[in-house]
Amino acid sequence: HNFEPWLNNARTDSLPLRQLMKDYVMTLIDTGARPGREIFELKWGQIKFADNVPDTLILNIQMSKTGQRTAIGRLPMLQALRAIAHRNYQKPLEEVIQTYPNDYIYRYLEFVSKRQLEGIRQARFIKPSSFPRLFDNYLKEHNILIDKATGKKRVMYSLRHTYATLALTYDQVPIHTLAKQMGTSVVMIEKHYSHLDAVKAIEQLSGIKTRGMIGLNL
Repeated sequence: HNFEPWLNNARTDSLPLRQLMKDYVMTLIDTGARPGREIFELKWGQIKFADNVPDTLILNIQMSKTGQRTAIGRLPMLQALRAIAHRNYQKPLEEVIQTYPNDYIYRYLEFVSKRQLEGIRQARFIKPSSFPRLFDNYLKEHNILIDKATGKKRVMYSLRHTYATLALTYDQVPIHTLAKQMGTSVVMIEKHYSHLDAVKAIEQLSGIKTRGMIGLNL
C-alpha cells in the first residue's frame, strides 16, 4: 500500500511523525532489524556507504538483543535516510553523516507554529513513542490489520518476518548469512522458516529481487 495518500491527508502538526514512521517502516522491512532500540538508538556516525557496492549501506548496530552487530541496508533504507536528512537538516545524507555523527537518526522535528517561532522557540528533535499505535491506525485505515492468510493481527514485528521470508524465498540468502544480518541464531531461523524451499543458496545479501518488490510501497 502506498504511503503517499496517507501522508497527504495528514494534519500539519502530525505530518513529521507520519513521515518518520514511513521511513522507519521502510528501514525495518529492508534490514530485518527488530523494532525498537536497534533502530531508534542508531546514530548517523554508525552508518557508512559500502565500498564498490551501489545503493548499499553498512550499519553498525550497537543496541541489539544479541549485542553489537554489522548489518546491511539497501536502496529502501538509503532513500529513507536521505529523506530524514533533508527534513531535519536540509542537507544531503553524505554531509549529515560527516557533520552530525552523534545525532540519533530516527527523530523528527516537532511542529512549531508561526506564533511560537516569533517567540524564538526552536523546534526540537523528538524520539517517537507512538509508532505501534500509529502503525495500527494505518493498517486499520487500509483494511490490512489482519493477515487474511493467518487470521493474525499484523504488528511492527511482522515486518521482520516479512524481511526474512523475502530474503529466503526470493533472494535465496543462506540461513547463516541471514542469522548474522538479523542478529539471531540459525536455530531460530530454521525453527520459523525451515518450511520455505529456499534455504539453499547464493551467498549474498544483494537483494536485487526484493528491491523491485518493495520499492516505496508496503
